[in-house]
Amino acid sequence: ANYLHWRVVKVFSRDLNDKIRSLAFAFDQVFTGATQDHPRWRECIFSTNNAMSMAVGYSYVQKHFDDSAKKTALEMSENIKSVFSEEMSKVTWMDNDTRIAARAKVDSMSQLIGYPQWFDDKNAMDNFYKGVSIFVVH
Repeated sequence: ANYLHWRVVKVFSRDLNDKIRSLAFAFDQVFTGATQDHPRWRECIFSTNNAMSMAVGYSYVQKHFDDSAKKTALEMSENIKSVFSEEMSKVTWMDNDTRIAARAKVDSMSQLIGYPQWFDDKNAMDNFYKGVSIFVVH
């Protein structure tokens, strides 16, 4: 029973008071060899990113992401895909059935570069988190 209690406390220890945090760090030092505890601000960022990764990503994209960089990366990816497909038709070690299957795989590849298309629509982000209540606890 004590082990189970400790596991529950350990999971939530990063969000509790300094005494519990220091006990959890002492545990980590013994069992994982940790030499330094993470500052609370880092834990808050980690927790926020875990809970609301789309909102964090959206905020980053709005402030720092260059659309021309995404366009360039998409073009590069498309060029690589095109050249790969062309080169596949020239190889001699691949039989025709394998080549057809490989080309089908290349053609079905999707590009996941930068951020989801729906990040361009603020209403989509609002709908994604509709029903989520945010409040200050620390």
